[in-house]
Amino acid sequence: MRSPDKTAQRIIARKVTVISNTLLLIAALTAVVFAADILIPVALAALLTMLLSPIVCRLVRLGVPAPLASVGVLACTLLTVLVTILALSDPAERWISEAPRSVEDFRSLLDQERSELDSLSKFAAEVDQIATGEVPSDTQKVVVQAPGMIEVMLGSLPSFLSSVAIVSILTLFALGSNYEWRRRLLMIGDDIASRRRIYRIATTIQNRLSTYLLTVALINASLGVVVAAAMMALGVPNPMLWGAMVALFNFAPYVGPIASAGILFVVGFATFDDLTRALTVPGIFGLITFLEGQVMTPTILGRHLSISPIIVFLSVVVWGWLWGIVGALIAVPLMMTLRVVADHVPSLTWLSVALSATAPRRRYVSDHPKVARQLPQMAGQGAKRTS
Repeated sequence: MRSPDKTAQRIIARKVTVISNTLLLIAALTAVVFAADILIPVALAALLTMLLSPIVCRLVRLGVPAPLASVGVLACTLLTVLVTILALSDPAERWISEAPRSVEDFRSLLDQERSELDSLSKFAAEVDQIATGEVPSDTQKVVVQAPGMIEVMLGSLPSFLSSVAIVSILTLFALGSNYEWRRRLLMIGDDIASRRRIYRIATTIQNRLSTYLLTVALINASLGVVVAAAMMALGVPNPMLWGAMVALFNFAPYVGPIASAGILFVVGFATFDDLTRALTVPGIFGLITFLEGQVMTPTILGRHLSISPIIVFLSVVVWGWLWGIVGALIAVPLMMTLRVVADHVPSLTWLSVALSATAPRRRYVSDHPKVARQLPQMAGQGAKRTS
């Protein structure tokens, strides 16, 4: 029987653990919110490193020096992104300049479809006029002109270039020291077992994230090409712009396709006067996205994305609220990292079960190999005793 002193000490230790974990969580959330300007480039550099590390490792195995392979792969990636931005800048600027007129056309089309509500709208307008009164004709109106798109882009250009430079430099250093940090991981830990566990966790995280990011990038690129071809076949202007938008937004599960569908819904009604043709644009996109999300992605990824859909959706929403688009993009990799750590740490088994997409198989005593070998002998001894 335990003494009262030891029981009190255990209760106090549990309370101290809960309080310390709560304070640690509050400190982490505070750092995430207030240090976003520093943490966002670091997170982007980590994602880019995970995406490009398999290519660099393959070039190193072929005999290319690690620094040269890192510089070459990163330079090709940045050049590809730059060419894509320059190719899409003209249709994007043209669509942005035509967006007010498209929205007005969309609004007028909606007004035509809801003509039966005109009488109610007139009644509401008369009530509002009586309540507010007439505006005098000699009242001076002040119009505040918002800055144009060029002014906004030029104003944010220094911070954008500094972020690109930070991400590029961090990615370059991380790619060049890929093998060095693996060797240093073997020095962390008090004993051989803990060192092996830390090394296994780190390598599993890198392998799973690299496979996931590279596979998802290829899937999203293919999805963007298919959507662009479909928009071109439907006669929608700027099909390459919409294909690139869909490919980028699809990195954020659930939220990204919903945003793409909403934008293409407005584009369809702003492009076509016919209701059937206007609804065909989001309808075709919904069909393509359904096939991609329910057939293509689960078949290719398989067990690499074995996280509960509810957890994925909540993660995308929370991180998108904290960090915007970047937060929505890194939500799934963060959950995958947390899942790998929970799988390898026995005290975090409850977290692994909570994050899992499938219910874990219930483990019985007979599942243990030693117990399974001893069960026939135990059954024989029990039969002898009963006889």
